[in-house]
Amino acid sequence: MKLKTQYLSFIACAISLTIWVGCTSEKQRLVKIQGEINGLKSEKVILLNPYFQPVDTVISREGHFEFAIQAREDGPVYREIYIPSLGNLNYSQTRNRIGFFTDGKVVVLKAGIDKGSLQHIEVSGSPAYEEMNLLDKNFPASIALDRYSEEYNAAFKAYNEVEQSEENRKRLNYYSAIIDSLFKVKRENIIAAIDHNKNSTALSFIVYNNFRNEPTGFLKDIINRFSPSAQKRFYLKALNDKVKLQEASDVGAAAPDFSLETSEGKQLQLSSFRGKFVLMDFWASWCGPCKKEIPNVIENYKRFKDNGLEVLAISIDDSEEKWEKGMAEANMPYHQLLDRNKHTMDIYQYRGIPYMVLVDPKGVIIAKGDALRGEALEKTLNKFLKE
Repeated sequence: MKLKTQYLSFIACAISLTIWVGCTSEKQRLVKIQGEINGLKSEKVILLNPYFQPVDTVISREGHFEFAIQAREDGPVYREIYIPSLGNLNYSQTRNRIGFFTDGKVVVLKAGIDKGSLQHIEVSGSPAYEEMNLLDKNFPASIALDRYSEEYNAAFKAYNEVEQSEENRKRLNYYSAIIDSLFKVKRENIIAAIDHNKNSTALSFIVYNNFRNEPTGFLKDIINRFSPSAQKRFYLKALNDKVKLQEASDVGAAAPDFSLETSEGKQLQLSSFRGKFVLMDFWASWCGPCKKEIPNVIENYKRFKDNGLEVLAISIDDSEEKWEKGMAEANMPYHQLLDRNKHTMDIYQYRGIPYMVLVDPKGVIIAKGDALRGEALEKTLNKFLKE
Protein backbone atom coordinates (compact mmCIF):
# COMPACT_ATOMS: atom_id res chain seq x y z
CA MET A 1 0.00 0.00 0.00
CA LYS A 2 1.41 3.35 -0.98
CA LEU A 3 0.74 6.07 1.53
CA LYS A 4 -0.02 9.63 0.50
CA THR A 5 2.75 12.18 0.88
CA GLN A 6 2.21 14.92 3.46
CA TYR A 7 3.75 18.29 2.69
CA LEU A 8 5.55 19.69 5.69
CA SER A 9 6.06 23.26 4.58
CA PHE A 10 3.41 25.95 4.16
CA ILE A 11 2.15 25.93 0.60
CA ALA A 12 -0.17 28.82 -0.14
CA CYS A 13 -3.05 28.21 -2.52
CA ALA A 14 -3.49 30.70 -5.31
CA ILE A 15 -6.27 32.89 -4.01
CA SER A 16 -6.86 36.57 -4.67
CA LEU A 17 -5.94 38.82 -1.77
CA THR A 18 -6.34 42.53 -1.27
CA ILE A 19 -5.09 45.18 1.11
CA TRP A 20 -7.40 48.10 1.80
CA VAL A 21 -6.06 51.29 0.31
CA GLY A 22 -7.36 54.66 1.36
CA CYS A 23 -7.06 57.30 -1.32
CA THR A 24 -5.16 55.83 -4.27
CA SER A 25 -7.09 54.26 -7.09
CA GLU A 26 -6.04 50.59 -7.15
CA LYS A 27 -7.94 50.15 -10.41
CA GLN A 28 -5.31 52.14 -12.28
CA ARG A 29 -2.21 50.66 -10.63
CA LEU A 30 -0.18 48.11 -12.55
CA VAL A 31 2.12 45.61 -10.90
CA LYS A 32 5.10 44.37 -12.88
CA ILE A 33 6.20 40.78 -12.34
CA GLN A 34 9.79 40.27 -13.44
CA GLY A 35 11.28 36.79 -13.48
CA GLU A 36 14.73 35.31 -13.84
CA ILE A 37 15.04 31.50 -13.78
CA ASN A 38 18.46 29.99 -14.40
CA GLY A 39 18.22 26.94 -16.62
CA LEU A 40 15.04 28.06 -18.35
CA LYS A 41 15.47 28.59 -22.08
CA SER A 42 12.97 30.01 -24.55
CA GLU A 43 9.95 28.35 -22.98
CA LYS A 44 6.39 29.11 -21.96
CA VAL A 45 5.75 30.83 -18.64
CA ILE A 46 2.09 30.96 -17.67
CA LEU A 47 0.44 33.40 -15.27
CA LEU A 48 -2.29 31.88 -13.11
CA ASN A 49 -5.21 33.80 -11.69
CA PRO A 50 -6.26 33.43 -8.03
CA TYR A 51 -8.13 30.22 -8.87
CA PHE A 52 -5.27 28.30 -10.54
CA GLN A 53 -6.51 29.12 -14.04
CA PRO A 54 -4.10 30.23 -16.81
CA VAL A 55 -4.79 33.80 -17.88
CA ASP A 56 -1.63 34.92 -19.71
CA THR A 57 1.39 33.33 -21.39
CA VAL A 58 4.79 34.68 -22.39
CA ILE A 59 7.90 33.05 -23.88
CA SER A 60 10.95 33.52 -21.70
CA ARG A 61 14.19 34.78 -23.18
CA GLU A 62 17.02 32.78 -21.68
CA GLY A 63 15.11 32.55 -18.43
CA HIS A 64 13.86 36.16 -18.31
CA PHE A 65 10.16 37.06 -18.50
CA GLU A 66 7.74 39.79 -17.43
CA PHE A 67 4.02 40.20 -16.78
CA ALA A 68 1.93 43.28 -16.00
CA ILE A 69 -1.04 42.79 -13.69
CA GLN A 70 -3.77 45.30 -12.95
CA ALA A 71 -4.21 45.68 -9.20
CA ARG A 72 -7.58 45.11 -7.62
CA GLU A 73 -9.51 47.77 -5.77
CA ASP A 74 -9.63 45.67 -2.63
CA GLY A 75 -5.91 45.12 -2.52
CA PRO A 76 -3.14 42.72 -3.59
CA VAL A 77 -3.79 39.22 -4.83
CA TYR A 78 -1.82 36.03 -4.27
CA ARG A 79 -0.98 34.60 -7.67
CA GLU A 80 1.48 32.19 -9.25
CA ILE A 81 3.55 31.71 -12.37
CA TYR A 82 3.69 28.19 -13.76
CA ILE A 83 6.39 26.51 -15.88
CA PRO A 84 4.59 23.81 -17.95
CA SER A 85 7.84 22.12 -19.02
CA LEU A 86 8.41 21.15 -15.37
CA GLY A 87 5.23 19.13 -14.91
CA ASN A 88 1.46 19.01 -14.93
CA LEU A 89 -0.44 22.04 -13.66
CA ASN A 90 -2.80 20.12 -11.38
CA TYR A 91 -0.48 17.42 -10.15
CA SER A 92 3.29 17.20 -10.23
CA GLN A 93 5.95 15.64 -8.03
CA THR A 94 8.29 18.46 -9.03
CA ARG A 95 7.98 22.11 -8.06
CA ASN A 96 6.82 24.05 -11.09
CA ARG A 97 5.19 27.19 -9.64
CA ILE A 98 6.27 30.33 -7.84
CA GLY A 99 3.77 32.29 -5.76
CA PHE A 100 3.71 35.97 -4.84
CA PHE A 101 1.45 38.80 -3.73
CA THR A 102 0.79 41.75 -6.01
CA ASP A 103 1.32 44.29 -3.24
CA GLY A 104 4.38 46.05 -4.67
CA LYS A 105 5.07 48.06 -7.80
CA VAL A 106 7.65 45.57 -9.06
CA VAL A 107 7.78 41.98 -7.81
CA VAL A 108 10.93 40.08 -8.72
CA LEU A 109 10.99 36.29 -8.91
CA LYS A 110 14.30 34.42 -9.01
CA ALA A 111 14.98 30.69 -9.07
CA GLY A 112 17.02 27.96 -10.67
CA ILE A 113 16.13 24.63 -12.21
CA ASP A 114 17.74 21.49 -10.83
CA LYS A 115 16.64 17.91 -11.57
CA GLY A 116 13.53 19.15 -13.32
CA SER A 117 12.31 21.24 -10.39
CA LEU A 118 12.44 24.88 -9.29
CA GLN A 119 15.03 25.44 -6.58
CA HIS A 120 16.42 28.36 -4.54
CA ILE A 121 13.29 30.46 -5.02
CA GLU A 122 13.52 34.13 -4.06
CA VAL A 123 10.63 36.62 -4.09
CA SER A 124 11.30 40.31 -3.52
CA GLY A 125 9.13 43.41 -3.73
CA SER A 126 6.18 41.70 -2.02
CA PRO A 127 5.98 42.61 1.70
CA ALA A 128 2.91 40.42 2.26
CA TYR A 129 4.78 37.40 0.88
CA GLU A 130 7.67 38.03 3.26
CA GLU A 131 5.27 38.46 6.19
CA MET A 132 3.46 35.23 5.30
CA ASN A 133 6.70 33.24 5.34
CA LEU A 134 7.88 34.88 8.56
CA LEU A 135 4.62 34.12 10.33
CA ASP A 136 4.56 30.53 9.20
CA LYS A 137 8.21 29.91 10.02
CA ASN A 138 7.76 31.10 13.62
CA PHE A 139 4.66 29.16 14.59
CA PRO A 140 5.86 26.78 17.34
CA ALA A 141 4.35 23.83 15.47
CA SER A 142 6.20 24.84 12.28
CA ILE A 143 9.49 24.68 14.14
CA ALA A 144 8.62 21.19 15.38
CA LEU A 145 7.48 20.13 11.91
CA ASP A 146 10.87 21.15 10.55
CA ARG A 147 12.45 19.04 13.29
CA TYR A 148 10.54 15.87 12.29
CA SER A 149 10.27 16.36 8.53
CA GLU A 150 13.56 14.63 7.76
CA GLU A 151 12.61 11.54 9.80
CA TYR A 152 9.13 11.43 8.26
CA ASN A 153 10.41 11.78 4.70
CA ALA A 154 13.00 9.05 5.29
CA ALA A 155 10.33 6.74 6.72
CA PHE A 156 8.00 7.49 3.81
CA LYS A 157 10.73 6.71 1.28
CA ALA A 158 11.79 3.53 3.09
CA TYR A 159 8.24 2.14 3.09
CA ASN A 160 7.08 3.25 -0.36
CA GLU A 161 10.30 2.98 -2.35
CA VAL A 162 12.53 0.44 -0.55
CA GLU A 163 10.52 -2.25 1.23
CA GLN A 164 6.97 -2.43 2.57
CA SER A 165 8.05 -4.39 5.60
CA GLU A 166 6.29 -4.42 8.97
CA GLU A 167 9.18 -2.55 10.55
CA ASN A 168 9.08 0.19 7.92
CA ARG A 169 5.29 0.43 8.22
CA LYS A 170 5.48 0.92 11.99
CA ARG A 171 8.18 3.55 11.60
CA LEU A 172 6.14 5.43 9.01
CA ASN A 173 2.99 5.24 11.16
CA TYR A 174 4.94 6.55 14.15
CA TYR A 175 6.20 9.64 12.36
CA SER A 176 2.87 10.12 10.57
CA ALA A 177 1.13 10.32 13.95
CA ILE A 178 3.62 12.96 15.10
CA ILE A 179 3.15 15.01 11.94
CA ASP A 180 -0.66 14.79 12.18
CA SER A 181 -0.63 15.95 15.80
CA LEU A 182 1.68 18.85 14.96
CA PHE A 183 -0.62 20.03 12.18
CA LYS A 184 -3.43 20.13 14.75
CA VAL A 185 -1.23 22.21 17.06
CA LYS A 186 -0.39 24.50 14.15
CA ARG A 187 -4.06 25.27 13.68
CA GLU A 188 -4.14 26.41 17.31
CA ASN A 189 -0.99 28.51 16.72
CA ILE A 190 -2.65 30.28 13.78
CA ILE A 191 -5.76 31.14 15.78
CA ALA A 192 -3.68 32.41 18.70
CA ALA A 193 -1.69 34.66 16.36
CA ILE A 194 -4.76 36.64 15.29
CA ASP A 195 -4.91 38.64 18.54
CA HIS A 196 -1.44 40.03 17.77
CA ASN A 197 -1.98 40.45 14.03
CA LYS A 198 -5.58 41.66 13.73
CA ASN A 199 -4.88 43.72 10.62
CA SER A 200 -2.53 41.31 8.85
CA THR A 201 -3.22 40.53 5.22
CA ALA A 202 -0.76 37.64 5.31
CA LEU A 203 -2.39 36.05 8.36
CA SER A 204 -5.88 36.39 6.87
CA PHE A 205 -4.50 34.51 3.86
CA ILE A 206 -3.11 31.75 6.12
CA VAL A 207 -6.42 31.58 7.99
CA TYR A 208 -8.34 31.20 4.73
CA ASN A 209 -6.12 28.37 3.55
CA ASN A 210 -6.39 26.44 6.81
CA PHE A 211 -9.98 27.03 7.89
CA ARG A 212 -12.14 27.76 4.86
CA ASN A 213 -13.97 24.42 5.14
CA GLU A 214 -14.82 24.74 8.83
CA PRO A 215 -18.40 25.01 10.19
CA THR A 216 -20.33 28.26 10.04
CA GLY A 217 -20.02 29.17 13.73
CA PHE A 218 -16.26 28.65 13.68
CA LEU A 219 -15.84 30.86 10.61
CA LYS A 220 -17.96 33.66 12.06
CA ASP A 221 -15.88 33.68 15.23
CA ILE A 222 -12.56 33.72 13.39
CA ILE A 223 -13.67 36.53 11.05
CA ASN A 224 -14.72 38.69 14.00
CA ARG A 225 -11.29 38.30 15.61
CA PHE A 226 -9.77 40.45 12.86
CA SER A 227 -10.00 44.24 12.60
CA PRO A 228 -12.88 45.85 10.67
CA SER A 229 -10.47 46.96 7.93
CA ALA A 230 -9.07 43.43 7.54
CA GLN A 231 -12.62 42.13 7.16
CA LYS A 232 -12.99 44.28 4.03
CA ARG A 233 -10.16 42.44 2.28
CA PHE A 234 -10.50 39.50 -0.01
CA TYR A 235 -9.76 36.57 2.30
CA LEU A 236 -12.13 37.49 5.07
CA LYS A 237 -14.73 38.63 2.56
CA ALA A 238 -14.34 35.22 0.91
CA LEU A 239 -14.79 33.48 4.27
CA ASN A 240 -17.89 35.55 4.92
CA ASP A 241 -19.24 34.52 1.50
CA LYS A 242 -18.66 30.89 2.48
CA VAL A 243 -20.60 31.46 5.68
CA LYS A 244 -23.55 32.67 3.62
CA LEU A 245 -23.31 29.68 1.29
CA GLN A 246 -23.09 27.27 4.22
CA GLU A 247 -26.11 28.84 5.89
CA ALA A 248 -28.00 28.60 2.59
CA SER A 249 -27.28 24.85 2.37
CA ASP A 250 -27.66 23.91 6.04
CA VAL A 251 -30.38 21.77 7.61
CA GLY A 252 -33.55 23.86 7.80
CA ALA A 253 -32.72 25.97 4.74
CA ALA A 254 -34.49 25.80 1.40
CA ALA A 255 -32.47 23.49 -0.84
CA PRO A 256 -30.60 25.55 -3.50
CA ASP A 257 -32.13 24.78 -6.87
CA PHE A 258 -30.17 23.64 -9.92
CA SER A 259 -30.67 22.06 -13.33
CA LEU A 260 -28.36 19.32 -14.66
CA GLU A 261 -28.23 17.01 -17.65
CA THR A 262 -29.54 13.47 -17.21
CA SER A 263 -28.16 10.28 -18.72
CA GLU A 264 -30.87 10.65 -21.39
CA GLY A 265 -29.56 14.08 -22.37
CA LYS A 266 -32.44 16.04 -20.82
CA GLN A 267 -32.32 18.83 -18.25
CA LEU A 268 -33.68 17.93 -14.83
CA GLN A 269 -34.38 20.53 -12.13
CA LEU A 270 -34.35 19.78 -8.41
CA SER A 271 -37.44 21.90 -7.80
CA SER A 272 -39.44 19.69 -10.19
CA PHE A 273 -39.60 17.08 -7.40
CA ARG A 274 -41.65 19.22 -5.00
CA GLY A 275 -44.12 17.01 -3.16
CA LYS A 276 -41.59 14.18 -2.77
CA PHE A 277 -38.63 13.41 -0.57
CA VAL A 278 -35.39 13.71 -2.57
CA LEU A 279 -32.10 12.07 -1.63
CA MET A 280 -29.16 13.59 -3.51
CA ASP A 281 -26.11 11.33 -3.69
CA PHE A 282 -23.01 13.19 -4.92
CA TRP A 283 -20.46 10.72 -6.29
CA ALA A 284 -17.89 10.01 -9.04
CA SER A 285 -16.74 6.93 -10.93
CA TRP A 286 -13.21 7.23 -9.49
CA CYS A 287 -14.45 7.36 -5.87
CA GLY A 288 -13.98 4.02 -4.08
CA PRO A 289 -16.05 4.93 -0.97
CA CYS A 290 -18.85 6.09 -3.29
CA LYS A 291 -18.98 2.69 -4.99
CA LYS A 292 -19.15 0.98 -1.61
CA GLU A 293 -22.03 3.23 -0.53
CA ILE A 294 -24.11 2.83 -3.72
CA PRO A 295 -25.53 -0.66 -2.90
CA ASN A 296 -26.79 0.78 0.41
CA VAL A 297 -28.48 3.65 -1.44
CA ILE A 298 -30.05 1.25 -3.95
CA GLU A 299 -31.38 -0.97 -1.15
CA ASN A 300 -32.94 1.97 0.68
CA TYR A 301 -34.37 3.40 -2.54
CA LYS A 302 -36.20 0.13 -3.22
CA ARG A 303 -37.44 0.08 0.36
CA PHE A 304 -38.76 3.65 0.47
CA LYS A 305 -39.65 4.55 -3.14
CA ASP A 306 -43.31 3.70 -2.59
CA ASN A 307 -43.32 6.13 0.35
CA GLY A 308 -42.42 9.05 -1.89
CA LEU A 309 -38.61 8.82 -2.09
CA GLU A 310 -36.73 9.92 -5.20
CA VAL A 311 -32.95 9.56 -5.55
CA LEU A 312 -30.73 11.78 -7.68
CA ALA A 313 -27.25 10.34 -8.29
CA ILE A 314 -25.19 13.43 -9.15
CA SER A 315 -21.78 12.64 -10.61
CA ILE A 316 -18.92 15.14 -10.55
CA ASP A 317 -16.93 13.20 -13.16
CA ASP A 318 -15.12 15.45 -15.60
CA SER A 319 -16.09 13.43 -18.70
CA GLU A 320 -19.20 11.70 -20.00
CA GLU A 321 -17.15 8.62 -20.86
CA LYS A 322 -16.06 8.06 -17.26
CA TRP A 323 -19.55 8.85 -16.00
CA GLU A 324 -21.22 6.38 -18.38
CA LYS A 325 -18.73 3.66 -17.47
CA GLY A 326 -19.35 4.27 -13.77
CA MET A 327 -23.12 4.15 -14.24
CA ALA A 328 -22.90 0.87 -16.15
CA GLU A 329 -20.85 -0.70 -13.37
CA ALA A 330 -23.08 0.57 -10.53
CA ASN A 331 -26.44 -0.13 -12.25
CA MET A 332 -28.35 2.46 -10.22
CA PRO A 333 -32.16 2.29 -10.74
CA TYR A 334 -32.85 6.00 -10.23
CA HIS A 335 -32.13 9.40 -11.79
CA GLN A 336 -28.58 9.99 -13.06
CA LEU A 337 -27.21 13.52 -13.49
CA LEU A 338 -23.80 14.90 -14.45
CA ASP A 339 -22.31 17.99 -12.81
CA ARG A 340 -19.22 18.30 -14.98
CA ASN A 341 -18.50 21.84 -13.78
CA LYS A 342 -18.96 20.86 -10.11
CA HIS A 343 -21.49 23.66 -9.55
CA THR A 344 -23.17 21.71 -6.76
CA MET A 345 -19.92 21.66 -4.76
CA ASP A 346 -20.30 25.41 -4.33
CA ILE A 347 -24.01 25.66 -3.66
CA TYR A 348 -24.07 22.68 -1.29
CA GLN A 349 -20.62 23.34 0.17
CA TYR A 350 -19.26 19.80 0.12
CA ARG A 351 -15.59 18.99 -0.45
CA GLY A 352 -15.53 15.22 -0.17
CA ILE A 353 -17.62 12.43 -1.67
CA PRO A 354 -19.74 10.45 -1.16
CA TYR A 355 -21.92 13.22 0.21
CA MET A 356 -25.70 13.10 0.55
CA VAL A 357 -28.48 15.59 1.19
CA LEU A 358 -32.12 14.79 2.00
CA VAL A 359 -34.82 17.27 1.00
CA ASP A 360 -38.45 17.12 2.18
CA PRO A 361 -41.55 17.59 -0.03
CA LYS A 362 -41.52 21.36 0.63
CA GLY A 363 -37.95 21.65 -0.68
CA VAL A 364 -36.32 22.08 2.74
CA ILE A 365 -33.08 20.33 3.69
CA ILE A 366 -33.81 17.94 6.58
CA ALA A 367 -30.57 15.90 6.77
CA LYS A 368 -27.11 15.78 5.23
CA GLY A 369 -23.64 14.29 5.60
CA ASP A 370 -23.02 11.53 8.15
CA ALA A 371 -26.74 11.24 8.98
CA LEU A 372 -27.15 9.66 5.54
CA ARG A 373 -24.15 7.32 5.43
CA GLY A 374 -24.11 3.58 6.10
CA GLU A 375 -26.62 2.28 8.63
CA ALA A 376 -27.62 5.85 9.49
CA LEU A 377 -29.27 6.23 6.07
CA GLU A 378 -32.01 3.70 6.80
CA LYS A 379 -32.64 5.17 10.27
CA THR A 380 -32.92 8.71 8.89
CA LEU A 381 -35.21 7.71 6.02
CA ASN A 382 -37.39 5.66 8.36
CA LYS A 383 -37.67 8.65 10.68
CA PHE A 384 -39.11 10.87 7.94
CA LEU A 385 -40.78 8.49 5.51
CA LYS A 386 -42.06 5.76 7.88
CA GLU A 387 -41.52 2.54 5.98
